Parts: sequence; structure tokens; C-alpha cells
Amino acid sequence: MSNTKITNLANGTAASDAAAFGQIGLLQTVYATYATQTSTTSTSYVDSGIAITINVKLNTSNVIIDADVPLYITGTSSGGAPIADLIITNSSNITVQEYLGVAGSNVSLNQPDYFWTVRIRGFVATPSTGSITYKVRVRVNSSSGAGTNTVKTCPSIAGQATAFITAQEIQ
Repeated sequence: MSNTKITNLANGTAASDAAAFGQIGLLQTVYATYATQTSTTSTSYVDSGIAITINVKLNTSNVIIDADVPLYITGTSSGGAPIADLIITNSSNITVQEYLGVAGSNVSLNQPDYFWTVRIRGFVATPSTGSITYKVRVRVNSSSGAGTNTVKTCPSIAGQATAFITAQEIQ
């Protein structure tokens, strides 16, 4: 760490001066929850409702996005277990991170239904300041067995499950 001391606001704000002098790491953390079940049988990505907006302070920052997503994946096919894919996208629906191949259960094989929480984490450099929304999108993986395969986020099979999402701006 540098022995340089900030004596005035040369860059205009305390946050940008501290960053300019290498004296800051975490600029902000925002946190949200989501507790509404969504369901899809689509092999195209759909919004899960799990999202967070962060107002980026510096154009030289990075953002870390963490989402804990409760999933319930079932299928009625005889061709194998249903599989889900998750992605984190930004405000322009550009993929930041993907988690592919989360396996579920095949109801026709008398397997139990699977319900668990999956963590997906993304890291992205921010090219500008301002408000950016990150969201979790899901789909049924096209490699899932034939038949009806369903992915549910925040399922309400045993009480309402809740998703947690955070975004941290770091320097």
C-alpha cells in the first residue's frame, strides 16, 4: 500500500480520489431477494425475475454478481434426465456468466424430484458509470431427454423458496 495521502479532491469526489490513489477496493454492495415462482419449458432463455440494479460510480470499476437460485427441475421423458442452463445477463441481455448442465430428475423413471440452490457468479468490467441491471435467465437445455421438461426458479413446493442476488462494485 502506498504512503500517499489524499489531501484534496483533485478528481472531484472522495470515491474517485481514493480509487485514483489506490486506497479503495470495495466501492459498494447492493442486495436483493426474489420469492416468486417462475416456470419454463422453453429451450430459449427466459427471465427468471431474479435481478439487481447497481449504479456504477467509476468507469474503471468491475462488478461481481452473485446469485443463489433455488431450482426445481423435472421431466416426463424417457430419454434421460432433464437439464437446466442458467445465465447472468446485463441490461442489454449480453451474457456475463453461464452455468450449463444442471441436471434434474426424470419423473417417468420414478426418481425423486430435485430441488436445490445453485450459485452462479459473474465478473464484468464496467465501461461507464450509471445504472446497470443484471438478471438471471434460465432455459431447458436442448440436450434434455424428449418429452416435457420443466425448470422452476424459486419453487413453492415446500413453502416459498427465495433467491438472493448481490452486486459489488470493486476497484
